[in-house]
Amino acid sequence: MKKLKISEIRREVSRLQALGKNDEASDLWHQAVSEMLSGKIIDDENLNLSTKGEGG
Repeated sequence: MKKLKISEIRREVSRLQALGKNDEASDLWHQAVSEMLSGKIIDDENLNLSTKGEGG
């Protein structure tokens, strides 16, 4: 199974929001962020979400 990219997740979140499914979109985004931090999703948009708290 190929790794998802954050840009693909963002597209799906936007699609859900357009359909008025904001709760599903929010859940998907939070799940994606946690999976990205654990290395399961590729951060191809350089969101720089790190647990180190740098630059925050």
